[in-house]
Amino acid sequence: MSQAVQNYLVRCDILLPGIEPVLFFSQPGLHVESVQPVTRIIQRDGIDRFVTSILQSPIIMSSSDGQVIADVLLNSEANQPQAGAKHEFQTKKVSGANKKGLKPWQWLLVGLLVLFIFLALIALIYIFMMTV
Repeated sequence: MSQAVQNYLVRCDILLPGIEPVLFFSQPGLHVESVQPVTRIIQRDGIDRFVTSILQSPIIMSSSDGQVIADVLLNSEANQPQAGAKHEFQTKKVSGANKKGLKPWQWLLVGLLVLFIFLALIALIYIFMMTV
């Protein structure tokens, strides 16, 4: 993908000093096994080191150059809707989740926990009153 973006920018007469492809995984439990990856793989716990390395690296282009690149990418033909094309958004049905709140067994568990806390509080008050 980084090579495709670089080729597109070259066709738009924008030459970049260098591209470092990065693949970021935000899920903390994900394990990525990589031996000599083509891209730089960054997991959630390594994002601070990645940002630090970017901040410490030498500046290779100005912010106005970055704005020009962003404008070219945002105004590309791929982002423009085709004439007469209908865009239909598909909605995913989340299985096992109730959008209104908790499931009945979860409410029962919450109720039992509240009852247990209430009984423990009464027991602590009783013990405190007996010692006084």
